Amino acid sequence: MRWYRRLVEAMLLLLAVVLQVGLLSRLGLPGATPDLVLVFVVALALQRGPLIGCVYGFGAGLMLDLTPPSTGVLGVTALLLLLIGYAAGRAKSDEHAILRPLAVVSVSAVFLVIGYALIAGLVDRRSLDWHSVPLVLVTEVLYCLILATFVIPGLAWVERRMVVLQEGPFRGL
Repeated sequence: MRWYRRLVEAMLLLLAVVLQVGLLSRLGLPGATPDLVLVFVVALALQRGPLIGCVYGFGAGLMLDLTPPSTGVLGVTALLLLLIGYAAGRAKSDEHAILRPLAVVSVSAVFLVIGYALIAGLVDRRSLDWHSVPLVLVTEVLYCLILATFVIPGLAWVERRMVVLQEGPFRGL
């Protein structure tokens, strides 16, 4: 694909990280923080495949790990989002599927919470409260499903516009 398509996707990913850290984390919702970056990585992987899902998942996770107020171990989120991007890319579906993307988002949210809890429990046993994991798990899935109803169709629209631009005025670039 063309360079401007990757540039638009990278800028949208950066916007998702900024919105998640700057806005969504400050909402004070019960349980988990709405994970816009996870939904964006899954949506991109569903449309573009496992390689793109891995690349953007790792990049997004690294940005989240480096963005203050990051309190976890460096690279954990990057590793988990890399694996989620690969698995979501393998579950690639057609444009008209409705339930498969929501199921992939749900499973990805469960994997992220459980994986992060297990790794945090291995690295620093004092930092994890296993009694709060069920609440975080349920709210993470719920928030991700709500975000997915907007992010997946929105990203599909942007991808269609990129294809139209590639065939139109930016054909030679």
